Amino acid sequence: MLSIITRKELLEIRRDPATWGVLGVYVTILALSCVISQWVWTGQTSNQVARQRQAREEWLLQSTDSPHLATHDGTTIYKIPSPLTSVDPGTDPELGTVVRLESHRRHEATNTLQEDQLRLLRLDFTTPALLIQAVLPLLVILVSHVMASRERGQGTWELLASLGVTRRQAILGKLTAMFCLAATLSAPFLMSLIWIVSRPGADAGIMTPEFLCRAIAVYATSLLYLAGWSAAGIAASAHFRSGLSLMLLISCWAGWTLIVPRLAVDLASSQFPLPSHQRLQDAREIAIRQSSDGSDSLETFNAALEQQLLREYGVPQLSDLPVNLNAARLLAREDFTNSIDDRVESQLADVYRQQNRFLDWFEILSPYLAVRAVSTAFAGTDRHHHEAFIVSAEHYRRSLVKIMNTAEMKGERPGTTVDSRRQFWSQVPEFQQKLPPWTSLLHSRRWSIGLLVIWCLTMTSVAVLLPRGDIA
Repeated sequence: MLSIITRKELLEIRRDPATWGVLGVYVTILALSCVISQWVWTGQTSNQVARQRQAREEWLLQSTDSPHLATHDGTTIYKIPSPLTSVDPGTDPELGTVVRLESHRRHEATNTLQEDQLRLLRLDFTTPALLIQAVLPLLVILVSHVMASRERGQGTWELLASLGVTRRQAILGKLTAMFCLAATLSAPFLMSLIWIVSRPGADAGIMTPEFLCRAIAVYATSLLYLAGWSAAGIAASAHFRSGLSLMLLISCWAGWTLIVPRLAVDLASSQFPLPSHQRLQDAREIAIRQSSDGSDSLETFNAALEQQLLREYGVPQLSDLPVNLNAARLLAREDFTNSIDDRVESQLADVYRQQNRFLDWFEILSPYLAVRAVSTAFAGTDRHHHEAFIVSAEHYRRSLVKIMNTAEMKGERPGTTVDSRRQFWSQVPEFQQKLPPWTSLLHSRRWSIGLLVIWCLTMTSVAVLLPRGDIA
């Protein structure tokens, strides 16, 4: 019986030329968006990979003979976008993709399209994910708001009852039809994901099995969200007249998709403001001159290092040391400044965590916030993945500086031939970009996933809950 009702509802939708035309236009736009997004991602990835290879060649072919001077010249690393960026760019347009590496200084990521790093929810309806998660619910509302109220207005509930069809069965059939329609409309999105999974993503630090799990999670999350909207549309139609249900659903969509996210972002920004870049740099310089507790200045740190070297090598004077004292001081200075940088960066990370926790609570008011959090997480385009890239870049910078300063301390120098120089500079390995495993995302986004499931189940329960006076 359920399948019969489902087919009947889908047939009625097909008979409405206006609705069919709107849905056809939407599918066309979604398909074009998927194709264009794939083309843009391919170009961005090729460009980043080429620039990374060029930076590596420049490092291997540099002309300096001093390992320490090489750390001042430094190098640059480029973030390779996740293949799923093509369907859900998330925060990638707002956060940097290029990091300059050199000794004594930690650079921020650059090459951003937006300067405000809190604008996580920028509505760009040209991206496939937002066409699915922000626009498709409007079409679900357009179709579903009359599906149950039409039966009540035409007086066909009694006819269905005479055929042995309960109203609960009818509601479930309409809900199934609505979800099948929504899933069908998302077909270009699914095909885009399948095409992405069929391509290797090693440059972005992700392998095919991991990639497949992430793609499934992105699509499943979107389907869960559409199921919730399908249930919400049927629930409103079952309990209210068509006009009232349409107004109620549009109001919910506007509140959940436009108003609450904007309000949440503005409140998070005002409650937990980010310190300015200049303020962080000033704090770093002050801390380097004299640490926060006022006891360990850089001079004190150097004096302790000299005494440690004298004891380690068993010599009475610094001039008797078998290593380059200045290079040893440089190594120690890097450790000192790294500890200062870690303290300064931890303050910034704390603000980001407070903002994220604040936004998490607003997911109770807006399932759109929840689906965006989960979708961008599995697509590898949320702030968590950006921070993972920044942390790995900083670890690479410290490794590069340590390797080169150690070579300076030991008096090592590159040879005179091209091969010997490449071999010397290749002591610093290539930068390898890695993404967090998808299983860790299940844990970190469990709050958002749980809220989505609860919201979907709640809407379904309300849909099948009969209005007062109705008989199952």
